[in-house]
Amino acid sequence: MLPFLIMALICAPLLYYVAVYRDKKRQEKWELRFPPYHPRSMNGVWATKIANIRYQCNKDDIGVVIFAVKPDEQNNYNRSSMAIIRDDGKPLGYIPKREASRFNRWSARQACSGVGMVQYDEQTNRLWADIFIFAPDTTDNQLEQQFSQYLQWVTTTYGPEYIPDRYR
Repeated sequence: MLPFLIMALICAPLLYYVAVYRDKKRQEKWELRFPPYHPRSMNGVWATKIANIRYQCNKDDIGVVIFAVKPDEQNNYNRSSMAIIRDDGKPLGYIPKREASRFNRWSARQACSGVGMVQYDEQTNRLWADIFIFAPDTTDNQLEQQFSQYLQWVTTTYGPEYIPDRYR
């Protein structure tokens, strides 16, 4: 019994260290391939991903998106859902369900504008979008400034091919 307890006391921290270290290294590799964007000011900004994007988008949608977030009363599965609609009218997905109630309180279920980028990872065959939503009371000048900063970051980080022609 005693040798088993000693082995457990030695192995448990070692296994924990290996698991944490491996996860940290995986995250570092991911961030090297897909660097995260950090707005200059996070006041009045909601950062998230788009839920159900794989049902709405494909590889043709990769790149920057400017969108609106608005209540989706047509959704029979979740009446409190908030739809994410690209500026040309294409539905992209929804605010993730786990964030929906907090987001609805934050936005008071009012329409918001946002910017983000649809990306694709060939290694995992995964499509996703990191997005930034601006509070409903954000002025047009502030939105324009935020959009410009984001487009500049994407151009510098990923290259101009990630900026659709309609945003140039």
